Amino acid sequence: MTRMSDQRWQWHIGALFIYAAAAIIFIDHGESLFTNISGSGSDPFIFIWDFAWWPWAISHHQNLLHTDLLWEPLGVYLGWITSIPILAVLGSPLTALCGPVFTYNFFILCAPIFAAWMAYFLCLKITQSPLAALFGGYLFGFSTYEMAQETAALNLNFTALVPALLLVIVMRQRDELSRWQAALLAGLMLAAQFFISIEIFALIFVFGGVSWLFAMLYLAEQRIKLRRLVVDAFAAAPVTIVLVAPFLLSMLSHLSYVHLPDAWPYYFTIDFLNIFLPGHINLVGGSWFHGLSKHYFDDFQEQDGYIGIPLLMILYLYFRKDVAIGLPRFLIVTLISFILFSFGPQLWFGGVYTKLALPWALIMKLPLLSSALPCRFFLFVSLLVAVIAALWVAQTLRAGRRNFAIIMGLLACVALLPSYHAWMNIPDAKFFAPGRVASLLGPEPQILIIPSGINGPSSYWQAESDFSFHQTGGYLGFAPAPMQPYQAVQDFYLLGMNTDHLGALKLYCWKTRTQYIVIGPGTPAKVSAGLAGLDWPMQKIDDVTIITVPPQQS
Repeated sequence: MTRMSDQRWQWHIGALFIYAAAAIIFIDHGESLFTNISGSGSDPFIFIWDFAWWPWAISHHQNLLHTDLLWEPLGVYLGWITSIPILAVLGSPLTALCGPVFTYNFFILCAPIFAAWMAYFLCLKITQSPLAALFGGYLFGFSTYEMAQETAALNLNFTALVPALLLVIVMRQRDELSRWQAALLAGLMLAAQFFISIEIFALIFVFGGVSWLFAMLYLAEQRIKLRRLVVDAFAAAPVTIVLVAPFLLSMLSHLSYVHLPDAWPYYFTIDFLNIFLPGHINLVGGSWFHGLSKHYFDDFQEQDGYIGIPLLMILYLYFRKDVAIGLPRFLIVTLISFILFSFGPQLWFGGVYTKLALPWALIMKLPLLSSALPCRFFLFVSLLVAVIAALWVAQTLRAGRRNFAIIMGLLACVALLPSYHAWMNIPDAKFFAPGRVASLLGPEPQILIIPSGINGPSSYWQAESDFSFHQTGGYLGFAPAPMQPYQAVQDFYLLGMNTDHLGALKLYCWKTRTQYIVIGPGTPAKVSAGLAGLDWPMQKIDDVTIITVPPQQS
């Protein structure tokens, strides 16, 4: 017994080291966690701001659900943005020692490792085969979904709690946990997930509800214990509710702050062909043969739905004989359902938006879920695929076909290899060094930073300055709903900037009590020249140009 236990621990530690090595090779590949930023675009700056803001806000006794540091005079309600409070608090010692850039990079690097490791334990519990579990954990932690979100969305790729929650359910079904043990663990995990990603938190209930219904239909021998799960869920609810209720109630009272484009659930979906053909996030067929990845619309969607031919073959081999009975029938129906959900309300096929209505069109009628992006369901598809593939490997190993299982597993892993992970230079600016803004503009000035919104690192510069100024813009996700109608927000916040409406910009500055417009590094020369047309006092200081906003003429 001791020897078997020791062997299991060796597999556990070995799996962790293998996943860590894969993360270092695929994501870090020699980059410094101190002097560079993982990912691309402006979204990483949101999370760096979060890692800096939460410990700062707690130590400065700030309102934890609302800040006036951005989008003055309205401010930002933090419940409806990707504020990752639990990760920021857990990472606060790292932030204090090494700064928010290091903390962000560290969590980005750890996200697939923890996701893979938790999926490993789930697959091990289901298959009782360490080698099959090692394979299943890798498939989930380094799935196309995980690697796509790894480029910018920490809240969406820190997914270790999803397989961990499913592990608790499996252990409860096997009577390895008492009701109160399962309820406590599940309640804590759900609350933690809420404080990482509200969107995934909500979708867990869709995933859980649909999976439970199919299990009741197809797993006849489990129905008594499945009914017991309903009671367990009610037992777990108070734990989650106590922890999230203050936050959730506040969110529901601030619905007016958030408005996402109505078209997003139609665009942020998986193209049907992406299941079979790789995208730009994949090395084999995506980056190496870019022509293959042009078969579907890839501008506004998160094309992270690639499964690949080798893995599809493994799924076929698992289902081909026993699909009409029990567990295989449950798994294939659940898998197909969530693939259909990921396609959104209407089907995209090869970059063409068809008129074929899909099941998600009905779910879009529900409150809150109507704003969920269907492509997120591929998180659950990836987990189901990993579990099914691990089951097939375990079956194949027991059948004495070890070499075949290893060859198919390696082909599946090669097909999912991610393309080169991008890193950015830190957008340092001398003007935004700690204490510099206050020394030049006075305490807590109200400034509009150009480039603004998604076009630049304004949120990073605010964190770098130790929150010494207020912004009358900023970027922590989509602009607050009441600010969206302003012409200046449309001109400068969204992708691309223009100076075609300087009169509207002047009115915006006066309306928001902006004191200075700061033209920072990275502003296109055309935009800088256009802002000179404001005819307001301008001066060059450090590496920025400062425009002083005069009082509004009565």
